[in-house]
Amino acid sequence: CSIGNPDSFIALLKNQAMNIRGRFIFSDHYVYKESDVREVYNYCQRNKIQTIITTQKDGVKIKEWLSVLGEIEVLALEVQISIITNADEFYERINRLLFR
Repeated sequence: CSIGNPDSFIALLKNQAMNIRGRFIFSDHYVYKESDVREVYNYCQRNKIQTIITTQKDGVKIKEWLSVLGEIEVLALEVQISIITNADEFYERINRLLFR
């Protein structure tokens, strides 16, 4: 994945009792190349991994390279946030930052 805090993504998967057998971390806003996806594919083949989980953002970014992954299933995790406390305060702060 290529997100600002990959450890939080890994923790989220572990909290869902996912069996993580490898991870590839790229810098945030990374532009994937075919060689990157091929490296992931080769790792999966060597370790008998059949499914890859990535962020929704990265799922879109690797879409053009899906054929490289062959039969490996790619799941893109959609993350949504909900502000459950102090929502008004949160939005006020955002507005102050946007309209300085």
